[in-house]
Amino acid sequence: MTIEIFNNQKKFKIPKAKIKSITLKFLKHLNIDKNCILTVTFVSQAKIKQLNRKYFKKSGDTDVIALESGDFKNKALNNYLGDIIISPEKAKQNCRRFGTTPERELFLYVAHGLLHLLGYDDLKKKNRMKMERKQQKLLDLYGKN
Repeated sequence: MTIEIFNNQKKFKIPKAKIKSITLKFLKHLNIDKNCILTVTFVSQAKIKQLNRKYFKKSGDTDVIALESGDFKNKALNNYLGDIIISPEKAKQNCRRFGTTPERELFLYVAHGLLHLLGYDDLKKKNRMKMERKQQKLLDLYGKN
C-alpha cells in the first residue's frame, strides 16, 4: 500500500508517521487491495471550504473531504483509491466541542474519508449510523492515543 501524506498548511503540526500508521491499519482491516495508492492531504480551513464549494456545491465549513478515483473498482485500470483532504483547524475546533484530542479527530477524519472512498455515505440517517458504527470500530481497534 502506498500512502502519501501532504501537509499544505502551516498552522498545525501534523503527526505524519502516526497518520500513515493508522491509515495502513485501517486499510488492512477494511481488506483494501495491498497495491492501492491513497493520498491524505492537510489543508487550511479556507482551502477545504473552497474545495467543498468546488466539488460538492456546499458553502459551509467541513472537516474532511474524500475524492475517489472512478477507476479503483477496476483494478486492471488503476489502483488509485483516492484522496482524503483534512482540515486540522477543524480538528482543533471539534476536539474541544467533543472532548477528544486533535490527534483523535484527525484519525476519525481518516477513517471517515476512507469509508466514503469505499462507498459509504452519510446523507441519510440509516446510512450515517452504519458509517459511524464502522468508523468507531476502526477507532476503537486502532486509534488509541
